[in-house]
Amino acid sequence: MKRSLSYMIALVVCIATGLACRPNNDARVQIEYDQVANFTEYKSGFGGSTGAGDGVFIMYRIEKITNTGSQAKTFTFNRNKLSTVTTDKTSNEQFPHENDLLDFVVVELTVQPGETKIKPGCFIKHALTPNPKLHVGALVPLLHQQDQSQPVTLTRSPNDKTTAQIITAVSETLKQTCGI
Repeated sequence: MKRSLSYMIALVVCIATGLACRPNNDARVQIEYDQVANFTEYKSGFGGSTGAGDGVFIMYRIEKITNTGSQAKTFTFNRNKLSTVTTDKTSNEQFPHENDLLDFVVVELTVQPGETKIKPGCFIKHALTPNPKLHVGALVPLLHQQDQSQPVTLTRSPNDKTTAQIITAVSETLKQTCGI
Protein backbone atom coordinates (compact mmCIF):
# COMPACT_ATOMS: atom_id res chain seq x y z
CA MET A 1 0.00 0.00 0.00
CA LYS A 2 2.81 2.42 0.93
CA ARG A 3 4.60 1.61 -2.33
CA SER A 4 1.43 2.30 -4.36
CA LEU A 5 0.87 5.59 -2.58
CA SER A 6 4.51 6.63 -3.18
CA TYR A 7 4.17 5.71 -6.85
CA MET A 8 0.94 7.71 -7.20
CA ILE A 9 2.52 10.78 -5.56
CA ALA A 10 5.58 10.51 -7.86
CA LEU A 11 3.30 10.18 -10.89
CA VAL A 12 1.29 13.27 -9.91
CA VAL A 13 4.51 15.25 -9.38
CA CYS A 14 5.81 14.15 -12.80
CA ILE A 15 2.59 15.13 -14.53
CA ALA A 16 2.49 18.48 -12.73
CA THR A 17 6.10 19.37 -13.57
CA GLY A 18 5.99 18.10 -17.16
CA LEU A 19 9.50 17.67 -18.53
CA ALA A 20 11.16 17.21 -15.14
CA CYS A 21 10.41 13.47 -15.14
CA ARG A 22 11.85 12.68 -18.53
CA PRO A 23 15.31 11.14 -18.50
CA ASN A 24 18.10 13.43 -19.65
CA ASN A 25 19.34 11.33 -22.57
CA ASP A 26 22.13 13.83 -23.26
CA ALA A 27 23.65 12.81 -19.90
CA ARG A 28 23.06 9.07 -20.41
CA VAL A 29 25.84 6.69 -19.37
CA GLN A 30 26.31 3.43 -21.29
CA ILE A 31 27.61 0.34 -19.45
CA GLU A 32 28.48 -2.79 -21.42
CA TYR A 33 29.04 -6.00 -19.46
CA ASP A 34 29.65 -9.74 -19.73
CA GLN A 35 28.40 -12.36 -17.34
CA VAL A 36 31.47 -14.55 -17.08
CA ALA A 37 30.70 -17.12 -14.37
CA ASN A 38 27.95 -18.59 -12.22
CA PHE A 39 28.76 -20.64 -9.15
CA THR A 40 26.89 -21.98 -6.13
CA GLU A 41 29.86 -22.45 -3.78
CA TYR A 42 33.27 -20.96 -3.20
CA LYS A 43 36.31 -21.89 -1.15
CA SER A 44 38.23 -19.20 0.61
CA GLY A 45 41.99 -19.17 0.96
CA PHE A 46 41.48 -20.15 4.58
CA GLY A 47 40.05 -23.59 3.74
CA GLY A 48 36.38 -22.85 4.43
CA SER A 49 33.61 -22.89 1.88
CA THR A 50 30.32 -21.04 1.55
CA GLY A 51 27.30 -21.93 -0.56
CA ALA A 52 24.88 -19.59 -2.30
CA GLY A 53 21.95 -21.18 -0.47
CA ASP A 54 18.93 -19.28 -1.70
CA GLY A 55 20.44 -18.30 -5.02
CA VAL A 56 23.52 -18.35 -7.19
CA PHE A 57 26.71 -16.27 -7.18
CA ILE A 58 27.32 -14.49 -10.49
CA MET A 59 30.52 -12.78 -11.62
CA TYR A 60 30.16 -9.95 -14.13
CA ARG A 61 32.95 -8.20 -16.04
CA ILE A 62 32.50 -4.56 -16.99
CA GLU A 63 33.60 -4.28 -20.61
CA LYS A 64 33.09 -0.56 -21.04
CA ILE A 65 31.61 2.47 -19.30
CA THR A 66 30.95 5.36 -21.69
CA ASN A 67 30.16 8.83 -20.35
CA THR A 68 30.33 10.96 -23.48
CA GLY A 69 26.90 12.56 -23.87
CA SER A 70 26.65 16.24 -24.75
CA GLN A 71 25.52 16.98 -21.16
CA ALA A 72 27.67 14.34 -19.47
CA LYS A 73 28.58 14.90 -15.86
CA THR A 74 30.81 12.96 -13.49
CA PHE A 75 29.43 9.44 -13.09
CA THR A 76 30.24 7.16 -10.21
CA PHE A 77 29.79 3.49 -11.04
CA ASN A 78 28.78 1.65 -7.89
CA ARG A 79 28.01 -2.06 -8.02
CA ASN A 80 25.61 -1.54 -5.07
CA LYS A 81 23.29 0.31 -7.49
CA LEU A 82 22.97 -2.85 -9.60
CA SER A 83 20.39 -5.57 -9.06
CA THR A 84 20.20 -9.03 -10.58
CA VAL A 85 16.98 -10.07 -12.31
CA THR A 86 16.26 -13.81 -12.24
CA THR A 87 13.08 -15.24 -13.74
CA ASP A 88 11.40 -15.06 -10.34
CA LYS A 89 13.13 -12.38 -8.23
CA THR A 90 15.02 -9.09 -8.43
CA SER A 91 17.68 -8.65 -5.75
CA ASN A 92 20.59 -6.43 -4.79
CA GLU A 93 22.57 -8.85 -2.66
CA GLN A 94 26.35 -8.53 -2.45
CA PHE A 95 28.79 -11.40 -2.49
CA PRO A 96 30.01 -11.53 1.12
CA HIS A 97 33.69 -12.36 0.54
CA GLU A 98 34.42 -10.76 -2.82
CA ASN A 99 37.69 -9.16 -1.72
CA ASP A 100 38.96 -12.55 -0.49
CA LEU A 101 38.58 -14.00 -3.98
CA LEU A 102 39.35 -11.08 -6.28
CA ASP A 103 41.99 -8.40 -6.16
CA PHE A 104 40.58 -6.66 -9.24
CA VAL A 105 37.06 -6.10 -7.92
CA VAL A 106 35.14 -3.03 -9.09
CA VAL A 107 33.06 -1.65 -6.24
CA GLU A 108 33.12 2.02 -7.15
CA LEU A 109 34.68 3.81 -10.11
CA THR A 110 34.52 7.46 -11.19
CA VAL A 111 34.10 8.20 -14.91
CA GLN A 112 34.59 11.83 -15.89
CA PRO A 113 32.53 13.58 -18.61
CA GLY A 114 33.86 12.69 -22.06
CA GLU A 115 35.64 9.60 -20.70
CA THR A 116 35.32 5.91 -21.54
CA LYS A 117 36.70 3.22 -19.22
CA ILE A 118 37.62 -0.09 -20.86
CA LYS A 119 37.60 -3.37 -18.86
CA PRO A 120 37.98 -1.86 -15.38
CA GLY A 121 37.33 -5.19 -13.63
CA CYS A 122 34.78 -7.66 -12.32
CA PHE A 123 32.33 -7.89 -9.45
CA ILE A 124 30.16 -10.62 -7.98
CA LYS A 125 26.47 -10.47 -7.08
CA HIS A 126 24.37 -12.98 -5.15
CA ALA A 127 21.23 -13.48 -7.26
CA LEU A 128 18.40 -14.64 -5.05
CA THR A 129 15.91 -17.19 -6.36
CA PRO A 130 13.84 -20.02 -4.91
CA ASN A 131 15.08 -22.13 -7.85
CA PRO A 132 18.92 -21.88 -7.79
CA LYS A 133 19.41 -24.96 -9.99
CA LEU A 134 17.56 -23.26 -12.85
CA HIS A 135 20.04 -20.38 -12.76
CA VAL A 136 23.37 -22.18 -12.51
CA GLY A 137 24.02 -21.81 -16.25
CA ALA A 138 21.50 -19.07 -17.00
CA LEU A 139 22.26 -15.56 -18.17
CA VAL A 140 20.99 -13.21 -15.46
CA PRO A 141 20.58 -9.57 -16.52
CA LEU A 142 21.45 -6.53 -14.44
CA LEU A 143 19.23 -3.59 -13.62
CA HIS A 144 20.64 -0.17 -12.63
CA GLN A 145 19.03 2.13 -10.07
CA GLN A 146 17.19 4.92 -11.90
CA ASP A 147 18.28 8.56 -11.92
CA GLN A 148 16.42 10.79 -14.39
CA SER A 149 19.17 13.42 -14.40
CA GLN A 150 21.82 10.84 -15.35
CA PRO A 151 20.19 7.72 -16.77
CA VAL A 152 22.17 4.54 -17.25
CA THR A 153 21.74 1.96 -19.99
CA LEU A 154 23.08 -1.52 -19.28
CA THR A 155 23.71 -3.80 -22.23
CA ARG A 156 25.38 -7.14 -22.64
CA SER A 157 28.41 -7.16 -24.86
CA PRO A 158 27.64 -8.69 -28.27
CA ASN A 159 29.73 -11.78 -27.44
CA ASP A 160 28.01 -12.45 -24.08
CA LYS A 161 26.03 -15.55 -25.01
CA THR A 162 27.26 -18.10 -22.45
CA THR A 163 28.62 -18.14 -18.94
CA ALA A 164 31.10 -20.49 -17.29
CA GLN A 165 29.56 -22.87 -14.79
CA ILE A 166 31.99 -23.28 -11.94
CA ILE A 167 31.14 -25.96 -9.39
CA THR A 168 33.28 -24.68 -6.50
CA ALA A 169 34.96 -21.36 -7.13
CA VAL A 170 38.42 -20.53 -5.85
CA SER A 171 40.33 -17.29 -6.21
CA GLU A 172 42.62 -18.36 -9.08
CA THR A 173 39.77 -19.79 -11.16
CA LEU A 174 37.76 -16.59 -10.83
CA LYS A 175 40.76 -14.41 -11.67
CA GLN A 176 41.40 -16.44 -14.83
CA THR A 177 37.72 -16.40 -15.75
CA CYS A 178 37.53 -12.62 -15.33
CA GLY A 179 40.46 -12.23 -17.69
CA ILE A 180 41.46 -8.74 -16.54
